[in-house]
Amino acid sequence: MLSELKLCFIPFALSRLLFFAVVVIVASNIKTELPARGGSIFHVEAGLKYEEVKSNITNILLQGDAAWYLEISKYSYPEINENNLNEKNTPKHWVFYPLFPIFVSILGLFLPSLISALIINSTLLLLSLVLLVKLGKLRNFDERKLKLTCYFLCFHPLSYFLSTPHSESVFLFLLTLTVYLIERLNKLHFISWALLLITRPSGILASPGLFIHYLLKKKDQKISILGFSMLLIPLSLFYYFLYTITGDPLISFTNQKFWGRETLNLSNFNFNNISLFKPWSSNLVHAILITLSVLSATLLTKKKDWGLVLIILLPLVVPSMGGSLLSIGRYSLALFPIYLGLVSIKDKNLNNFGYTYLAISSFIYGTMCLCYALGVSFALT
Repeated sequence: MLSELKLCFIPFALSRLLFFAVVVIVASNIKTELPARGGSIFHVEAGLKYEEVKSNITNILLQGDAAWYLEISKYSYPEINENNLNEKNTPKHWVFYPLFPIFVSILGLFLPSLISALIINSTLLLLSLVLLVKLGKLRNFDERKLKLTCYFLCFHPLSYFLSTPHSESVFLFLLTLTVYLIERLNKLHFISWALLLITRPSGILASPGLFIHYLLKKKDQKISILGFSMLLIPLSLFYYFLYTITGDPLISFTNQKFWGRETLNLSNFNFNNISLFKPWSSNLVHAILITLSVLSATLLTKKKDWGLVLIILLPLVVPSMGGSLLSIGRYSLALFPIYLGLVSIKDKNLNNFGYTYLAISSFIYGTMCLCYALGVSFALT
């Protein structure tokens, strides 16, 4: 494990340092509203006033879905009764799967919830990188390819979500762990796979690819009927729990339409109105990530790695058809086979492609970190 850590720690440290440095710098700018003729002006003061900076950092990190996850970790999911039936028709916590909030609530017994979430996600990101290097070694990648794989993940344009209180790091870790255990013919993959299903809905969409990968790697071993029967237990328990508190076991899906994600709306993806600097709804960034995902899947197809191809494509295509096209970047972030595929390009082209893409991706990542910290055009999609 030490050799893998040596390869992945620098990209991990550099990318996290960049994000948190941007957050602290932005949070250190204290804005005060002052009266002026015809209205008001804002006086901006850069400093280190601990309480105000701490409050600003907290507000930055709790943007978007983060606040929903931490509320679940503290108060669980809201119940529906005869007095609040209309709440079913509003965006609610039920669309978020429970594993990440469970982890936060456990560590939250000893630490504040926000700190717990940051520790969990940073730790799991580092462990994911270690597993990614191990998977690269199983494919006989040289050191250059192993390092590029780690840099591609750490400097993904939206990889700040791997450090903020969101479920991407947990999903990334469990998906990487499941594939690694499958390739090592370790039956513990059924446990990580079962947990993956209660992390994000993408876990369900990744399962066909995981099953194909399992069939291709198991060789002469018999299919474990018991293992596959256990897969759905945690997910079934989650749906049953939702049924007991809302009367609808599938409310995590039916509530999606109140988040604006019910149907495909291609007008949201308008190349005549390209915006590079919106944290979640950047048309240009998503166009780049879709192109790279397709390229990676194509390269893996040439290697007949069908399971990993499906793991890339299904979680991207199906949500897009459900109206979540503007969230495509976040879906791609945690699909680690993309990074394995991108370094599978011909060796003679790898340097030019790899380092050019890394430079572009790093620039966009830094810009998106700044946008996230500033809350610029923060589109909740």
